[in-house]
Amino acid sequence: MAMQSKIKSRYAFQQIASLCDHTYLKTVEFYRQVSRIGQSPILRRQEEFYRFLRETIESPLTPYGICVGAEDVPHVRKFLQHHKKDSIALVATVGFPDGSWHQKHYKFFEAQYALSEGADEIDMPVNWKALKQGNHAEVLEELQTVCGLVRQKKGVFKMILETSLLNDRQIIEACKLARHAGVDFVKTSTGFGAHGVGPRQIELILDHWDGGLKISGGVNAGNVAIYLDQILKRLKGPDHLLNPMKVRIGESDLLSDLM
Repeated sequence: MAMQSKIKSRYAFQQIASLCDHTYLKTVEFYRQVSRIGQSPILRRQEEFYRFLRETIESPLTPYGICVGAEDVPHVRKFLQHHKKDSIALVATVGFPDGSWHQKHYKFFEAQYALSEGADEIDMPVNWKALKQGNHAEVLEELQTVCGLVRQKKGVFKMILETSLLNDRQIIEACKLARHAGVDFVKTSTGFGAHGVGPRQIELILDHWDGGLKISGGVNAGNVAIYLDQILKRLKGPDHLLNPMKVRIGESDLLSDLM
């Protein structure tokens, strides 16, 4: 409650929610590990998935978007249409969570599928191994290929860094490549790395990137106001912080923590 009061003194909860991509990326394997003997992890995952969707649309805090894996896109689109909640953007991850494991053509196929099933935005992890090895042409080609597809479909493309795996020089280089490829957003983390993003890395990205910024990976009620304050100091214009095309928050628990 004290944390909520601290946030509320600077930002309205709905203002924060309006920047959020509310996220559900739990897999069947996750539920296999936590399910009881005799309980189907497949069915449990489906039940939890639809519970997540119901709670999202019934919450007084409406997020900007719902973020899911590409395979879940048609189910979310159908759910949102049925409940007349099409104003909530549908965000799909592709080549997730390891951008160096999935090849360019796989990422392209996933993005193509997600867009054809109703996704509005695509979040794709960068090939961090190629980036670390200095294969910038390979990274750029992949970004241009998938980003080009998304732009063709009038969508929004976010390149996901994995800040826990990259040093400062590599983060700077990734921002340059993102600019060259026409990326809309740089997203800080997948949420599956060794740790989430921190203020120093956000500052570094802001120094070298002037497009949209999506903070993700460990964002919670304890640090979200700090991160927004940090971004607020750097962006220009009276309404910039209210603009979800400039600032976005990737989270799975933040909205429920603010309730």
